Amino acid sequence: MTPDPLHIDSIQAANVVIGHGARQTIILDGQPVQLPSRDELRAYLAAVREAYQRWADQPDTPDPPLIHQSDDPEQGPDAYIDVAAKPLPMRVAEFRPQQPGGQEEPPAQELLTALAQVPRAVILGEPGSGKTTALERLAWSAATRSLALAEAPDHHLVIPIFVRLADYQGEADLIPLVRRALNRHGIFTVNDTSTRLLLWAKDVDFVLLLDGLNEFAQRFVADGPGAVKRTLEDYPRHTTYLTCRTADFDPAQMTPPRARLLVVQPLSDQIRYWDDPQGQSDVRAYLRRHLGEKRGKRLYQRLRADERMRDLARLPLFLWMIKEAGAEGELPPNRGRLIQAFLRSRRLLGRAPKPLRPLVERSLEELGWRLQQAGSLELEDAELEQALVQARGQRDLPLDALQEQLKATGLLIDLGDGRYRLLHQLIQEYAAAAYLVRQADCAQRLPGLAQEEWWRESGILALHLAPKLQTPEYLMGLMRDPQVDLRVRVAAGEILGEVGDPRFVPSTFTVIRQGKRRQVQAIEPEMVPVPGGQAVLGGPDPEADDDEQPQCTVAVAPFELARFPVTNAEYALFMQAGGYQDQELWPPAGRAWLRGEGQLDAETERAYRNLHRALRADTEGVIQQMRTLGSLTEEQADDLRRVATWAEDDFVQLYASQVLGEQRREPVWWQDRRFNQPG
Repeated sequence: MTPDPLHIDSIQAANVVIGHGARQTIILDGQPVQLPSRDELRAYLAAVREAYQRWADQPDTPDPPLIHQSDDPEQGPDAYIDVAAKPLPMRVAEFRPQQPGGQEEPPAQELLTALAQVPRAVILGEPGSGKTTALERLAWSAATRSLALAEAPDHHLVIPIFVRLADYQGEADLIPLVRRALNRHGIFTVNDTSTRLLLWAKDVDFVLLLDGLNEFAQRFVADGPGAVKRTLEDYPRHTTYLTCRTADFDPAQMTPPRARLLVVQPLSDQIRYWDDPQGQSDVRAYLRRHLGEKRGKRLYQRLRADERMRDLARLPLFLWMIKEAGAEGELPPNRGRLIQAFLRSRRLLGRAPKPLRPLVERSLEELGWRLQQAGSLELEDAELEQALVQARGQRDLPLDALQEQLKATGLLIDLGDGRYRLLHQLIQEYAAAAYLVRQADCAQRLPGLAQEEWWRESGILALHLAPKLQTPEYLMGLMRDPQVDLRVRVAAGEILGEVGDPRFVPSTFTVIRQGKRRQVQAIEPEMVPVPGGQAVLGGPDPEADDDEQPQCTVAVAPFELARFPVTNAEYALFMQAGGYQDQELWPPAGRAWLRGEGQLDAETERAYRNLHRALRADTEGVIQQMRTLGSLTEEQADDLRRVATWAEDDFVQLYASQVLGEQRREPVWWQDRRFNQPG
């Protein structure tokens, strides 16, 4: 016997419970609304579990071991999506805006541990850090656990719903996206009203997984965050996790109420060398697993010699790219060239017939450019056809065949319903950059594009890809343009350091000292005039030195001050001119230091004894504090852990012997790119 339908006046007033039998009908404002049964919800959970089955071998404990990954190129890009990302651990830490003066870094936790008992969070990360795969893992985990408990009495089903915010089309809230996500896995709610009513069911808990706060189509950027906010306000009891690129996230404007902000942490690489038995390295474990001991070690040693590539290797997507593109030959010089080499590798464009590869690559670039111009991550059939017609030109190749070649490489994803996207947003941004640098007016167009956040990555990648953009004049123009995105300007500055900054061009000067003439190379610094006047010296500081008291007013004559501190380029000329050999240029204490005969003064000895006591009391706390105050390598951190166990006198003697007891011919970190950008 079919029960009488429940009559309600509003969704919020509904006292709905999902039944075990057939679908039930609710009469809302006189209109029938059907809800799925509990059995249908269980079938949905099984479909979600199957869709994300690649996470089945990922335990819920921290730091799972790496597992086998096939290196068969015939598996295509899914060998990364389905296998390579799965065994890499996902760790997150609390997001803290950078503050002047530094602060202690928050501890990292395994993803599921950090999210336990957290009903709402935003997961932030760099491109390629694994944000989307984090939500997929959460979907699989929630579905698997809920199915395991589904038969328990009074158990609330937990229903994960994975929503791509790139699909948002300007609706008032996210309910249409939720409905489509449910439909994909078998719950065919008839309309948005039935979806809203389902979300108000008393005995079902939902986990909303909202992927890509930075992926709203550009025409909907103004409306998307409001739709997210309204959805969370209307359904506050459901767990909600969102993802966003760190650089695109504005904490003040985009943080949902009561949400924790978590940042995906880079993969660990806390070893000093390949065979180091101490420390932890996810990077080493990955390379050892997939390349073997010999090839993995050879690639890791090349990574150690290139700090920028080593940093990229700590992001899962880039680690896979490095393994694919750099295992046998030289590492690409930058991430733009890395992505290019990766796309041309055997697993992607290399899967297309050799004569067609340039055309397939040109088609990829055309698609990336059109998507970026449209401000979207998706395009429809007609737009895809137009892009392929443009890329094909006069070549005699059916469009269907070209489209199939793109699909076969794994770079073009068919979403169904006549919609397509590229494999990853970063691939789209690269493809747009590659298209741009082929244009004759690339240099003129880039500054305007780079003013928009949407074009930030493409702008940076274009600078990496195009030698014609790597001229000092062009790079300095970008750096000086306040309208250009800051990260693009920073990238321009780094490239300028490599190609040579014209502001720091050496000139020849004649120096006369003690009646001897010699010519030296030096960079004449740009000076800034400072007008003279009255200045107040000293103050009431109780810790001030004797010569800093009492406070007094003095007259200061006009003078000039260099616009920049001494640069590496200037100091390099000092070294080349024999500055470390000519002891006449150094005061007596400096000469002793150069010879390795420096003496430890009482104040410095006291400071190092205090440091050692602090290390013994809280080793990790001191290390974290040092990291916030400046660059601290893992080698240095390991050294601090080691010396913390020493006797205090031995620690002080180590400083005296290593810092004061060595002859100096260059600054300590002169050869280390982590502390010494060129230029």
